[in-house]
Amino acid sequence: MPVVRWFDSHGVDLDEKSIIGKNVLRLTDIQSDENYTCVADNNLGRIQWMVLVRVLKMPEPPTELRVVRLEARAAIIEFRQSVTPEVRSYTISYREEAATSLGASHNWIQIEGVPNQPDPDAGDRMIRAHIRGLKPFTKYQLKVNSITTNASSVNAKNNTVIEFTTKELAPGSPPQNIRVTMTSRASVIISWEEPRDVYGILKGFYIYYTTDPTAELGAQTRAVIRPEARRHTINNLDFNVTYYVRMSAFNEVGEGPVSDQYPFVTLLGMASQPKGFQCLSMDANTIQVYWDPLLDQDSGRVASYVLSYKSSASYDDTQREEAEISIEAKPETGYMLRNLRPSTSYHMQLTPINVQGSRGMSTDTVVCKTMEFNPDAPEDIKATVVNGQDIVVEWSPPKLQKSAIQQWRVSYYKASDSPSTGKHIDVNNEAANQRRYRYTIRGLEPKTLYIVRVAASSGAHTGPYATIPAPVATLGQVPSAPRDLRAIVSSIELGHSTMPVVDLSWKPPDTINSPRIEEYQLTVSVIEPPELAQLIKKEVLFISRDSSGKRLQSELKPGVTYNISLAAKNNEGYGPKTTIMVKTEEAVPLGFPEDFGVTHMSDTSVSVALKPPNPLLRNGVIHTFEIHYWEQNSEHETKRSVNRTSSTESILVQDLNPKGTYLFRCRAYNSAGAGPWSSRLRVEMTQGRGPEPPIVDHIERVSPTAIRINWRLPAGKIREVRVHTAPSTMREDRHFTEHTVPSPTDSGYMITDLFSNSEYIVRLQSVGLDGTLGPLTSDYVVQLYNGDAAPRQGPAKWRQMAPRQLRCMDRRPESLYITWSKPETPANLESFQYAALGFANYQDETGAMLTRKQPNSMRQVPLPDIGSNTFDLTIDGLEPDTTYNITVYARYAFPSSAPIAVPTSVICVTLHGRRRKWSRQSPYRRTPASGW
Repeated sequence: MPVVRWFDSHGVDLDEKSIIGKNVLRLTDIQSDENYTCVADNNLGRIQWMVLVRVLKMPEPPTELRVVRLEARAAIIEFRQSVTPEVRSYTISYREEAATSLGASHNWIQIEGVPNQPDPDAGDRMIRAHIRGLKPFTKYQLKVNSITTNASSVNAKNNTVIEFTTKELAPGSPPQNIRVTMTSRASVIISWEEPRDVYGILKGFYIYYTTDPTAELGAQTRAVIRPEARRHTINNLDFNVTYYVRMSAFNEVGEGPVSDQYPFVTLLGMASQPKGFQCLSMDANTIQVYWDPLLDQDSGRVASYVLSYKSSASYDDTQREEAEISIEAKPETGYMLRNLRPSTSYHMQLTPINVQGSRGMSTDTVVCKTMEFNPDAPEDIKATVVNGQDIVVEWSPPKLQKSAIQQWRVSYYKASDSPSTGKHIDVNNEAANQRRYRYTIRGLEPKTLYIVRVAASSGAHTGPYATIPAPVATLGQVPSAPRDLRAIVSSIELGHSTMPVVDLSWKPPDTINSPRIEEYQLTVSVIEPPELAQLIKKEVLFISRDSSGKRLQSELKPGVTYNISLAAKNNEGYGPKTTIMVKTEEAVPLGFPEDFGVTHMSDTSVSVALKPPNPLLRNGVIHTFEIHYWEQNSEHETKRSVNRTSSTESILVQDLNPKGTYLFRCRAYNSAGAGPWSSRLRVEMTQGRGPEPPIVDHIERVSPTAIRINWRLPAGKIREVRVHTAPSTMREDRHFTEHTVPSPTDSGYMITDLFSNSEYIVRLQSVGLDGTLGPLTSDYVVQLYNGDAAPRQGPAKWRQMAPRQLRCMDRRPESLYITWSKPETPANLESFQYAALGFANYQDETGAMLTRKQPNSMRQVPLPDIGSNTFDLTIDGLEPDTTYNITVYARYAFPSSAPIAVPTSVICVTLHGRRRKWSRQSPYRRTPASGW
């Protein structure tokens, strides 16, 4: 390698030490032209190269720089051309004066390429330029540099820097951090901070307030505030009224934009609306919400918050999420929403709750969308070779994220090929809580190595693959499926019973792929009825290779649908199956109905309970129950047949002799006939009349949803009292709810969980010590009203103030559309409210009927147009096949008294559909709709 040196024009070596291979010359502070020579020496000789460095003269900057016109966001400048002829263009540099403290070269904004062409309107050799995008009422520094082909005047000492201030503009933003604090029943304090963009010298603020959120600014009350003020008191407000406040700032030029509305209610102790409520998506299942800390005046007043959120139905409507979460008021102002759906928008509001439990003003709705979900790889993937063409793949889901996986992707390709040649099968994730999944890959080539892998998919994204560690080898070539598999169904009589017979026949496979068939495999499994399929395991039979038929006899049961499949085997394994469906003929049932029992309902009626026979003894589909009953020592026998449905588990028998003793028996029918009779049940009716019912002194309303029955017990001892209640619109026996009062006393009984603002029928009945039932009382009518609601049958003035013609006009599984008319006397009508209380009957495992209620929720309905005579409303988020008591209140506000609400109610039933909430939470079985 050569030694490289640099020499100047005087032969002076510029290097202090010898450098081998490469030598870079760095020059600074060059004042004049100079020649430099690079010399390379080695054992073979010398090479040199001369370089000429020339120093060019810096161009002169322009002169007479000045601003000729100023606007709020723009300026026009002019300057005289540089005296340097080589100048081709100019660069304008400007910055805010506030940026000068950050350094001489900091924050300069440059406009390059300003042509060196004089403006004919500006004078001799004068150039004009426009500068746009400036900030109003802001001081700027500006300079102009001359640019030649090789240099600029940026470092010239005589480069002039001028200063100018843009004109004012109306404020560009409203006041910040507006707060509303109640100080008395009729006054509030409004506090705020200066706008972010004043754009001039602030001259003051405007405060607008009104009770009508839709009113124009010109129709609202306006207060003018001094510029130095940061709080203002508004007095003489109406008590218990919702007001809406907005603010703006103004300067010499004009008024800036108006802020959002800030609602408040003139109630002492009402918490202020939370400020700064925002949300941030953290991942596919989590959203962080946060808000500003409490104001000083709210400290100790806010006990908690309610965070309400609902999804925007990017998934199926039946899976829409909606919930409210209670959050304790702490110095930490944030909450983490977890277990949300991926790639879903959530709408959220925050509401403060004061120490009295009253809700304050909710925040505006904010929307956040969870991130896309990228699932992890499945776990514990395994493969089992079935034959030469089929492989069964099994895997477990990731430990987390199971609920968000929409489907699985099974991929396979030959080990000798690249992954790009693979085939993909998408398998729906129909059961999200499975611990183990499996899929059969079919149509593979015999004796071939395959790479098999599985990935999870969220629908939008597919995660990484989990691959079986070693290639999977299929078996050799197996026979094709047997041909022409046929079945002839018959039966044979064996004493008093019938045995089904199925004669199978088939032809050998077209392709054997070996010298001979070794054997056949016959599989018999139950498909219907499903109860029997759970009790009988599939049966596998092996048949000799020379066979072409098989009789199935002892393996079968009457009235059952079977799946029969046949596969042939050679020395490599079993080939594909041929499958047929076979249904055997029904035979008479071999068993009688199960759970046969009789229960007293009254002194002249009983309820007969029964279920179909054991599935192993039905021999077909049970379609009818037959009950025989007769009075002991009587020749007359009553027969009664009942067609069985999915809900037929009891039969009511009436008009019995209250002093008689009866015998009951039953049997079941299928299409082949009747099964055996059950054993007889002996039932003694009451010996004479049962105990008298309690004497009702008074039924009083003790709350909007509870009544108290004051009674006197009859003479003699009784075991219990039964109280039957039902809404007055449904007087059929099946609609009554029974309340049992064991060991009753004269203190009476309280019934709770009734529907408010409803009318109920009450009946009482006594039960003797021996279980005999006494007669029912006549119907007692009791009415329930909510708080300040007026009775439906009250004075005429109340009826005239109630909403009229309340109707359900459209019913859907999850919503009700209701309409009503304005009250006859709507004076002082402020708004409407509505409440929806739902319930449905359930039957527990013992057969007892229970009622499950959906929580009642009171909501405000503003008056859209006080001049309207009719109103409508869609109530969403309801449960299918559920009875709802819908109450609409007309709310009146009076200057000199407390507000009142006058109700009207209607009962509506949502249509049948898929249940979204109760079915997941309730341990009960849902019975068919009762017809409310």
